[in-house]
Amino acid sequence: MTQYEIGTDTTLTSSQWVKAYIATLDHKGDIQHETYEFQRDNRYEDDGLDEELTIYKDLCQSLGIHF
Repeated sequence: MTQYEIGTDTTLTSSQWVKAYIATLDHKGDIQHETYEFQRDNRYEDDGLDEELTIYKDLCQSLGIHF
């Protein structure tokens, strides 16, 4: 199991991950809060998301939003 600064390993296959990720995007295909939650909860080795998720977590905390 990989250790991440934030989040946990995914249990999804690549195909499942892509379908679930797309389902979190808004009607324009943009990332939203649910997308970041999905990424946090479905990490994979070498995804390079530690910094982005940490920045988003800090932003949410500063605004009083649970992440």
